[in-house]
Amino acid sequence: MHALLYTKKQQRMCPAHAYAKERFLWQTFFLLLGETLQMSTTRRSDIDIAKGFALFLVVLGHVVTMHHTIFRWIYAFHMPAFFFLSGMTFRPEKYKTCLDYIKKRGRTLILPYFAVTLTALAICTIRPYYHLAIDEYGWKHILTWIFYYGQPQQIYVGQLWFLPALFFAGLYALIWLKLFDKRSLTVRCYALAALVLAGTYIRLADPLIPVMDRLPWKLDSALCAAVFLVAGYYANQEKLLEKMEPYTGFLIPFFAVLSFFFGPKLSTYVNLCDCRYTAPPYYFGAAFSGIAALLLAARMAAHPAFSGSVFSRFWQFCGRRSMLLFSIQSFALYFFVELILRTAGVELKPMEWMPTRLSTFALTAATFALICLIGWPWDCYQRKAHNKKR
Repeated sequence: MHALLYTKKQQRMCPAHAYAKERFLWQTFFLLLGETLQMSTTRRSDIDIAKGFALFLVVLGHVVTMHHTIFRWIYAFHMPAFFFLSGMTFRPEKYKTCLDYIKKRGRTLILPYFAVTLTALAICTIRPYYHLAIDEYGWKHILTWIFYYGQPQQIYVGQLWFLPALFFAGLYALIWLKLFDKRSLTVRCYALAALVLAGTYIRLADPLIPVMDRLPWKLDSALCAAVFLVAGYYANQEKLLEKMEPYTGFLIPFFAVLSFFFGPKLSTYVNLCDCRYTAPPYYFGAAFSGIAALLLAARMAAHPAFSGSVFSRFWQFCGRRSMLLFSIQSFALYFFVELILRTAGVELKPMEWMPTRLSTFALTAATFALICLIGWPWDCYQRKAHNKKR
């Protein structure tokens, strides 16, 4: 199919080179939409469902006001959950060296970061409503956050900080596993504890940075994220979920209550993106408990008795296309904010001010529905193309 995109003369001149080049361009195009070129035939439905659940929490966390208890609870574990899930599918044996990892993951994480960010920047430059923030903060601020901090600000794709953070968290995890994976359990526990302390207190080194306020490209956030990635890797290797599955009915509420207790009950607001943590026992206690409850709930939804239901298939779709939906959710959110402003004259301020709880839920549901409607045709196309190849 790809060869048809070339003229016969081009194919005769260098067919192998032409095909390789064209394939790379197609891969890049698909990666910009947050997907790989080929769908895996061994996807785990429970991981997809867990990603879908976590994605909904991301949308809710970008709507509910910051002083609310639910907001603090969501931020205690929703982004750590994404790194943990990435760890469950992490395969260090795929990368012979760190340079090999940088090449492969740079193409699947860093390239999409720039593509989506620059597309968003172009949209915000053209549309007057979106351009207001650029006028207020200035181009220097915008470009500094895009190219140095790795976290676009004021252009509605700030959530893309996850991509560079995941890139470097994976690199840290790869190095850690190469150094300690074959060591004794005691050595691995001490090494992981050292990573916990380094990730939790890395911002203490900020005064030593001569140029900016903090390390570039989420190198600091990635340290703590690597803890969750390594934990997810070992949870999958040791089949912890399978071992806990018989006690799911008890463990889901137990871990949910434990996460709430260590999170908003005992701690203040935390945010992995900003390296804002409480004491490690509280932070990691809330995060791992919330992740456990989320994963066990996803595993229950993926049970053969429910896997064919509309509920289960919907959340699997959300997980399969989580990167695409994750990338566009802020634009969808502020589409409704602008629509309400123009039609009703009420300016909602997600995370700052919402008139009622019902409006918070309605805006969250509308945003989530819109990104799913955008992603659904793409998912149908990808699945149809995948089935033809089989």
